[in-house]
Amino acid sequence: MPWPSQITRQAGALAVNAAPRIELTGGDERVQNATQRFLRDLAMRTGAPFDRHFAGALEGPALVIHCAGAGRRVQSLDGDESYHLSVSQTGIQLTAADPLGVMHGLETLLQLVEPGPNGWVIPEVRIDDAPRFAWRGLMIDVSRHFMPLEAIERNIDGMAAVKLNVLHLHLSDDQGFRVQSKRCPRLTQMASDGLFYTQDQMRELIVYARVRGGAKIDHIAPR
Repeated sequence: MPWPSQITRQAGALAVNAAPRIELTGGDERVQNATQRFLRDLAMRTGAPFDRHFAGALEGPALVIHCAGAGRRVQSLDGDESYHLSVSQTGIQLTAADPLGVMHGLETLLQLVEPGPNGWVIPEVRIDDAPRFAWRGLMIDVSRHFMPLEAIERNIDGMAAVKLNVLHLHLSDDQGFRVQSKRCPRLTQMASDGLFYTQDQMRELIVYARVRGGAKIDHIAPR
């Protein structure tokens, strides 16, 4: 996992005995989506149903998230991906200038969760983090080795966990043409062996990547 730019560890820890009470201000739909994924992943990591709500359950610690802006509709490499994360024995504060920073901060918070003598805890810590490199990417060559959409989405989930921000999807080459073309349908008929992504699937993939940190698509097919 990438090490934060600045981290200060304290002696105490925050007990996580119930789902965090999320108090969210600012941002866009990506921030709301990220908080839902955080609760789901927290439940998977701990085995506790933190992504559900039960009557009479203990009130969880406050997770206060403030995002200063909505971010750009189309992600750019010069976006502000920094964030500040503070965990005390009374609650959690996460602030960022852009939804990208909130997403990175929530991934860091999830990675801090650890078992304690009396249950799950998050160590008391202060983190100021920003990426060292603007372009942090992964290239997948589906032209030569086709992968189902679900496998690419799992890779995007892994990229989000380690805060990569560029998916370079190599869609066409001598070995295959992997995107549906309505204007030139023989491209996929003759050069894909039936293994290609529809235009609807590509739109779905772009949305899936955007809410987790962005994507770059290479070699888009003609219409």
